[in-house]
Amino acid sequence: MYPRGIAAVLLTSTVLMSSPVASQQANGNEIVLHQTDIPSQPLATALIAFSRQTGTEVFARSEHASGKTSKAVRGQLTPDAALQLMLQGTGLSFLRTGGDSVRIVPAGDGRLLTGAIEPEGATSLQPIIATGAGETAGGPFKGYVAHRSATATKTDTPLIETPQAVSVVGRDQMNAQGAQTVSEALRYSAGVLTGTAGAQTRYDSVFVRGFGGFASLASYADYLDGLKIVRDGRISTQIDPYLLERVEAFKGPPSVLFGQANPGGFINMVSKRPTDEPLREVELQLGLHNKIQAGFDFGGPLDDEGTLKYRLTGLGRYAETWIDFSTDERLAIAPSIQWTPDDATSLTLHGSYHNDPSQFNFVTLETLGTLLPGKPKVPSSFYDGDKDWSEFSRKQTHIGYEFEHEFDSGIQIRQNVRYQKFSATTREISVWGFNDYSDPHSTLLDRAAMIMYHDWTGLSTDTQLQASLDTGPIEHTLLLGFDYRRLSADRSWSRYDTGVPPIDYLNPDNSQPITDPALAIATDIVDAQKGVYVQDQMSWQDWHLMIGARYDWARENALRTDLDTGESERTVTNADAPSWRVGLVKVFDNGLAPYVSYSTSFEPAYGEDWQGRPFKPTEGQQYEVGVKYQPPEIDASITISAFQLTKQNVTTTDPDPTHLCDGTPDCSAQTGEIRSRGLEIEAQASLDNGWDIAAAANYWDVEKTRDEDGFLGKRPNAVPEHSASLWLNHTFLGGRLEGLAVGAGVRYVGSTFADNANTLKVPAYTLVDAAVSYDFGQTKPELVGLKASLNVHNLFDEDYVASCDEGWCQYGERRTVFGTLRYTW
Repeated sequence: MYPRGIAAVLLTSTVLMSSPVASQQANGNEIVLHQTDIPSQPLATALIAFSRQTGTEVFARSEHASGKTSKAVRGQLTPDAALQLMLQGTGLSFLRTGGDSVRIVPAGDGRLLTGAIEPEGATSLQPIIATGAGETAGGPFKGYVAHRSATATKTDTPLIETPQAVSVVGRDQMNAQGAQTVSEALRYSAGVLTGTAGAQTRYDSVFVRGFGGFASLASYADYLDGLKIVRDGRISTQIDPYLLERVEAFKGPPSVLFGQANPGGFINMVSKRPTDEPLREVELQLGLHNKIQAGFDFGGPLDDEGTLKYRLTGLGRYAETWIDFSTDERLAIAPSIQWTPDDATSLTLHGSYHNDPSQFNFVTLETLGTLLPGKPKVPSSFYDGDKDWSEFSRKQTHIGYEFEHEFDSGIQIRQNVRYQKFSATTREISVWGFNDYSDPHSTLLDRAAMIMYHDWTGLSTDTQLQASLDTGPIEHTLLLGFDYRRLSADRSWSRYDTGVPPIDYLNPDNSQPITDPALAIATDIVDAQKGVYVQDQMSWQDWHLMIGARYDWARENALRTDLDTGESERTVTNADAPSWRVGLVKVFDNGLAPYVSYSTSFEPAYGEDWQGRPFKPTEGQQYEVGVKYQPPEIDASITISAFQLTKQNVTTTDPDPTHLCDGTPDCSAQTGEIRSRGLEIEAQASLDNGWDIAAAANYWDVEKTRDEDGFLGKRPNAVPEHSASLWLNHTFLGGRLEGLAVGAGVRYVGSTFADNANTLKVPAYTLVDAAVSYDFGQTKPELVGLKASLNVHNLFDEDYVASCDEGWCQYGERRTVFGTLRYTW
């Protein structure tokens, strides 16, 4: 039995080849053309690529493929035509043994056979495994191991040929682990850290290689289907993972293709898309804290020809939480329709709508009573707001299209466009400090209230031209693109009103009279960024070289009005910068692929120095070396990467006291620098014995290498030096337990610092997750498609501090239990 999602490659007997069309049509079936793009490379890896791109199972003897190099194959071809061209000069031919399977055989003394016919006397030998048959970048894949992605290159590229670390979490893994947010989907991935923003559900807080996190505007899931989510600050959009096919983490500076960005990397969320085959799924989820969630996912063709396809996914959720008077409420729907009038043209219209009547925020508390003694411990269930006054509600709409056309010359044009509309209301009460610090038994907390309104629209576009050409033995995939995005945002908010009644955290009264604070500040902001980029992916045999360059122009026009005085101030910031990337990878026949890369990034820095000069963009540079391994015999992937990443032009306090801003020595200067270097290991596997594995380990050495605030050599807050995770899931494939699957995972996050001076540590913590599921259809044919599962996060209900930042801390997620009943047909 071969592993899931594979096409086995096994060489057997000998035959002669006939013409491509004849071989494809020998059984009288309709001709099926596939867009094929397979560079010249070792034959074993070329057969793997052929299997993935055409969905054909290919069987071959390893000794016959060893040492041979395939011909390059590109264009709209039948599988047989592509395979014949690829095998030219190798001394090999093929035998079609079924509609979707072929055997590679020595040429010269056989005849073409079609249909499910085995050559008489054929000998089955050990196979080479070609994983990911039929997989495309952004599409679904079976098990835990993805083999293709467009996140790092904007082209459909094998991950093993990508000279940079990319983590991919697919639908099967998200379902097994019960991911309820994008952050949770990334818990078992290398190079990222989630959960530092505590138990809140308003946004996805993610550190990537030590950058981002809860305190940064570049700390969230930034991209949806390769387009940046235009947003205004931390009150951001959030995409429900049930609407997604994949969650992908790109590690390292991404500016060469995506413009201004966090130098640590970004998260790309890949939406579910229309399907070729009918898809019908409904699910019901019930859990602790009165959780109830219902979802549906439908897709398939709308006409007999299959030129129109659709997808409609939606969910509704209500849940209370372990924090008093906090709820998580959501309605979401995502429709899409795809029109493919011919093999060369595709237009997909898509949208999504989220309505979040209530999303709870993290409760920020002092280190006293949480991290430090000196006060009675604050319960992790404590709510600092008011159940009748506090509010966070949000509505977000995304509408767009993806268009693709390939000309007869082979040149492809693609355009992705998305329009966004967002509104949010925040009525928030926050802890302001202890009412009495002198009494160690006092549990009374002072509080402050504020109101904020967000209303903004955004537009993102990305237009690309892709061409394939050869210069001698070198094959090129050229990409030329132009992207543009614009944000128009209106915000108004009050100052913090400290006249709110205090609250006793051991005996809280969360229903006290609260007076609305008056709005004090309003801003009208227009941000725009445009960039042009070029990329060349070159292949020569088993070497793959990628070079890219880009130039960006960014502009912010901000009007700030003091509503108390009526005075307004307008600031205009312009920034432009180049970025580039180069990477090289060599893919060996045994599945090893060492690589090396260098890349740069930039982000506009808003503000000015003491002389009124606008700040320069912050810049990032990364050196990365690593090795990827996809063993031929099993469906698995291992990546080991080492990197050094430096962020420059970081804003710090101006060290010169003679420099005055608004008449005081309170100026900023761009003299800071942060360096992150480390080692990351990630492994994923889906084995034919029923085991699924996801493992990761990180070592991050992050420090401030230039700083005028007195923190030189210090580590940024909330960034651990060590973290690791391991998830194992076993599905019983036979016997009395057939259909049962059990899973367990452990997550370790090392200690972090709570203050810039690195004098106070947040202890390390270890969390355990568990899951069990049963597929009724494995033993009862009448129940095919019915599956029940139970997920537990933080199994042992660890009560821990997730992170602290300059005296303020957040508790982490407590135990969460929910069951799911899913039916597909």
